[in-house]
Amino acid sequence: MLNIEETEKFLQQNPLEEVVLYILQRKMKGLVPFEKEKYEQLNLDDLVLFTMVSLEKLGYELTFEHIMVATFIFFREKFCILGFDFLTDGSRLAWSFWRLKKRALLVGNNSRGFALTDKGRKYTQTETSVKLEMKAQDSKPLSHRRLRRMDGLIKETIEAPAYLKFFSDKKDSITTSDVCYVLQGTLNSPRHLLKSNLESLKDIAGEMEDEKVLEFLLWVEKRFSPYLTPKKKT
Repeated sequence: MLNIEETEKFLQQNPLEEVVLYILQRKMKGLVPFEKEKYEQLNLDDLVLFTMVSLEKLGYELTFEHIMVATFIFFREKFCILGFDFLTDGSRLAWSFWRLKKRALLVGNNSRGFALTDKGRKYTQTETSVKLEMKAQDSKPLSHRRLRRMDGLIKETIEAPAYLKFFSDKKDSITTSDVCYVLQGTLNSPRHLLKSNLESLKDIAGEMEDEKVLEFLLWVEKRFSPYLTPKKKT
């Protein structure tokens, strides 16, 4: 355990809000923060709807806890407590739920979870304000925070046992568990989440122009394709 002096030094090098975001992203795979300028002019209700649609696509249940964490990861400056931007403000989400239910765009409650109504789903498909296009964000120069996060993910990949085995001519010894570790999951993780994390890592390796990491990830994709393919419902 770090003592006070070590903790202060650590926080000087790693802002608390970034540490919190990192921990939350480890808990909820596949969620990436948006740049502030992408959403600062949008209202809370539209951002909540966008978050719910995104969580559905990633296979998460629409519980109060999932939505609260996801809105904070996606849009921290909009959903944090003023003056304490490393903490999420649950009251903002609660009021947004109340307004959206009044507008008949969603149903549910904190204990049972939430769901979009047909009207709410149609709204998210037609309103441009809730269509946050990542392409526009990617065309801008990388922020310092995003660049550091990408560096961190590349470092984690390079230090993973599977990567070390791959470049030590021990490919045959790479296990499914090794691959899940690289993809920030476990053998119990939903396959579509592992696949999503693989795609994200490939994108990052491409942006960082790291040919060795990309070579490794493409091999993983091909070699473990059957495992990474979501099972068809019967």
